Amino acid sequence: MKNKKISLFSMIFFGLCNVLVLYTVAANASKGVSGIGVWILLVPLFLVPSCLVIAELGSTMSEDGGIYIWTKRAFGNFISSQVAWLYWANTLFTNPLASVTLIGVVCGYFLPNASNTTQMFMVIGFLWFIAVIGIVNSDVTQKLASYGGTVILILLTLISIGGIAYGLKYGFANNFAPGNFKPTLSLIRQFGPVVIFNVLGVELLSSVAGRMDNPKKNVPKFIITTGLLVATLYILGSAAILSVIPVEKINSVSGFMDAIKIMVTGLLGANFSFVSTLIVIAFIYAMVASGIGWALGTSYVISTTGLDQQSKILGHINKKYGTPDYVYMITAAFGTVYVVFNYMGGSNVQAIFWVIFSFSSMVFLAPYLFMYPAVIKLRYTEPDLERPYKIPGGMLGVWFCGGITTLSIISAIVCFSLPPAGTENPLIYELKMWGGFATVVLFGVGLYLKNARKAKQETEMEKVG
Repeated sequence: MKNKKISLFSMIFFGLCNVLVLYTVAANASKGVSGIGVWILLVPLFLVPSCLVIAELGSTMSEDGGIYIWTKRAFGNFISSQVAWLYWANTLFTNPLASVTLIGVVCGYFLPNASNTTQMFMVIGFLWFIAVIGIVNSDVTQKLASYGGTVILILLTLISIGGIAYGLKYGFANNFAPGNFKPTLSLIRQFGPVVIFNVLGVELLSSVAGRMDNPKKNVPKFIITTGLLVATLYILGSAAILSVIPVEKINSVSGFMDAIKIMVTGLLGANFSFVSTLIVIAFIYAMVASGIGWALGTSYVISTTGLDQQSKILGHINKKYGTPDYVYMITAAFGTVYVVFNYMGGSNVQAIFWVIFSFSSMVFLAPYLFMYPAVIKLRYTEPDLERPYKIPGGMLGVWFCGGITTLSIISAIVCFSLPPAGTENPLIYELKMWGGFATVVLFGVGLYLKNARKAKQETEMEKVG
């Protein structure tokens, strides 16, 4: 039976599921009304140029592999293999991050007195639960994941409406006067990278471009629509939380559900507390669906590089389920060690969240250092390539979009590495961040060199034979 193509409508909701990460909505709101001002600033300066770059690349090269194929055409095998490695490796850190937030929400609602140790073991249990789901990879699981974008859209729509209604009824918890939206340079430096992180990932669906319905035509529509919709929902979600909780009291981890409880109680009454419970369940589902979708997409990128075939670990396939079981188990095992390390060293869950978030973001952003310049390089090396969609403005537009996004990624990586205020030993913090980052990068380089030597030996043996 021929596989059903992914429609434009489905593309948009897939994109929402994988780009709009619910665990950062409260973190966004914790920056206050001026944080929304940072969003308003970066939509035209980063999001729109980013979407235009991805729209051109995704519609021009519409085969499976996405970011790997684009960077390979522009910069060759070595760079593209490292892009693919980092694109997948970020899940080693984002999975623990999502798990920390999810358990923080669950404990904040059901177990408000849970200790850090209790939460740590719950996070570890959830990491292994996700690994089992990934290995089993049943048809039901895939179907559940496909509806994640719809659930996220419903949740953020409800919280947005609830925030406005609560503010109109009881008064807004923060002052939304126009002047308060103006961000300081310090806030832009601190929070701008978080905004950039929040809008990246819309290109993920291009990793399975072969499954799309008419990608040359629909990719630009999907990319631009999804990107702007993501930004709108983040802004509305942040505004909703700020409508009911004073900024100084917003918890970066549990703020989303804290706001939901206040809205439900204030607007519907204590007898409707079950509504909050239903929303918690929907929140959990959306987080799981997002993780599954990202895992599927990044695994396609790795398979396109051939790294999975060259590595006994990345390429090991479960005999019963046909899934890369070792990859899932290693991801869960690494996440376990990483979570234990951070819980033992962090003073509270919010501090743990920001440490993991900052480091995982550095790894996550690295592949984009090559994706954005690829659009410029390909305009020169393959000028006659058919481009169903072109960045407007000629080469000036290409240089602007490719250049400003690349500079933004560089700035964001540097800013994420900077120690937060109050860090006891900033130098040690920096060494940990950059040392960890270098380790991840060098592992990918080592994997590539090992595979290159193996391929060379096989070629020489064939010549001898």
